[in-house]
Amino acid sequence: MCLRGTHSMVLYQAAYTGALLWIVLCPYLFYTIIHKFSIKYLIINSVILFIICMTGTRYIAEIILPLWIAYIIYSLVELRKKQPEWRSELISQIKIIGIIWVPALAGLGVYKWLTTWHNMNNNQLNMTLFVPSLEDCMHNVSILFQNVFSAFGYSGNVELFSLRGIGNMVSIALCILIVFVVPVLQIKKIEDETELGKMFFYFTVVHNGIMITLAVFFAKTVDRYIFSSVFCIVILSARYIMKYWVNSPNIFRYLILSAFAGIITINSFLMIGNSCNWRETLESEKQVNLELQQKGLKKGYATYWNAYNNQIYSNDMIQYGAITMTENGMIPFKWLV
Repeated sequence: MCLRGTHSMVLYQAAYTGALLWIVLCPYLFYTIIHKFSIKYLIINSVILFIICMTGTRYIAEIILPLWIAYIIYSLVELRKKQPEWRSELISQIKIIGIIWVPALAGLGVYKWLTTWHNMNNNQLNMTLFVPSLEDCMHNVSILFQNVFSAFGYSGNVELFSLRGIGNMVSIALCILIVFVVPVLQIKKIEDETELGKMFFYFTVVHNGIMITLAVFFAKTVDRYIFSSVFCIVILSARYIMKYWVNSPNIFRYLILSAFAGIITINSFLMIGNSCNWRETLESEKQVNLELQQKGLKKGYATYWNAYNNQIYSNDMIQYGAITMTENGMIPFKWLV
């Protein structure tokens, strides 16, 4: 991926490495527990679900609900293939609720307790409010499509016959293939997949359905909010491409490998181009703090995103305190200080 504007959050800051890890690990652990019950895996799974839900309701939407609903879908599909034993199935569903929801709700309870004495996740972005009108819903759909294509490297206002213009064409083609074409092909092959493959497919469908709903009806359209959805789609599509295209014994395999080698080469050049002026960017940030030092400033305040990076830019010559703005004025951002 070549994420416009926020690609550094994934590539350089590793800000969403945890999200990628949990999206892969949690479905695997859950599948292992329900098919080959193990106390060790149950404990590991419970600890992970507890910890991620301590960070707030986000992982309820991204991990917990998709796991639970995906298992319900998986169970219903499997019940159609055999004579259902409803009593044992009901007991199984109750066990699954315990496995998923007990550690998740415990973690969420700790999060709620933390918010009573830390001013975290208390701004407009963290509120779940329906958008005012259906016109806003349509606008959010447009933003969602833009963010999805941007996640694959698309950027506007560039010449068609330039390296970045060629990169745009590659990004558009790759996004259509990975996000729209391959998942449809996967649906047709779903009966040929392993049980784990089916489980992850249902997880991806539910996860992305929830994230689309949040984007369209609740305006959760910040580009980084779709990272987890893009991760799921990329993992699902990459597995399909490897299994059915790359591992095929015909010339189509070499065409696919050549195409992806070309895509990697183009995006690598674009990423190098984006990084060429890093020294100038760093010096400009340092210059701001140098001017503040020359004016005798030794202490300052800044928002969550700007306090400690500016302290680093000043070589610790200016001590910044993180603050947040509320209706009652400026208060310390207690989670950081």
